[in-house]
Amino acid sequence: MKLTLSIWPAEKVIGSMPQTDVKRTPVLLGLIARPDDGAVEFLIDVVFQSIRIQRPLGRGHWYVAATEAEIELRANGATIVAYTKAPAITIQYTVAKTKEKKVDVGVKPEIDIAKNVTVSIGGVGVKAAGSEEATIAFSDQESPLASVVRGDSIVWQQSMTRGEKAIRDFIFGDLHLSVKCKWKNQDRQGSVGLRTSPMFFDAKGRMLSKFKSLLIGFVLDTRSYLANEQGTDVQFACSEK
Repeated sequence: MKLTLSIWPAEKVIGSMPQTDVKRTPVLLGLIARPDDGAVEFLIDVVFQSIRIQRPLGRGHWYVAATEAEIELRANGATIVAYTKAPAITIQYTVAKTKEKKVDVGVKPEIDIAKNVTVSIGGVGVKAAGSEEATIAFSDQESPLASVVRGDSIVWQQSMTRGEKAIRDFIFGDLHLSVKCKWKNQDRQGSVGLRTSPMFFDAKGRMLSKFKSLLIGFVLDTRSYLANEQGTDVQFACSEK
């Protein structure tokens, strides 16, 4: 039997989306399905791209792109059998803590007034400052792609690693995900949602400040340059003939 996947609105996914919207969407969504031993395996393609925007008066360009995305597939009433899990990266952490210490140093002059008799006539107190430093080193595992199963849904979060980047500050590339779902009946329906928050970058791929981004958004009508900038939502149904 052949598995048929129906998606609506179809124009929100790769393959059915108009080319004018493909070129203006920062993060694209693709979805196909295939039968797998009584279950249905969904293959999800998430395409991160940069949208080039010409600066006014022909003075170079900006980019609009994403640094993260959240993808959720809900298979109504199904059991999540298997899904994509990313390998973890071992991160070394070092935590240093410095504690200041103050020590009383007293200077007390004494006078001998008789044999075996000594009288103290006062003293001057001095606070001597010092410090102690404790260092703790440990390792932990993180992954740019994280996932969690919530009943009949699976959620992935794709993020960039923190810190200075050598080439660009945004994600540019494909993310391939899969999830296998098993229903008890033939009513196999669900939804896929993609959420993202695109940012502005300069011609070298460096993220602009929030203030500059706000100014650009105020000057430009981004609706004429972007489509689906906050993400995509589609419904689906699977049937066999």
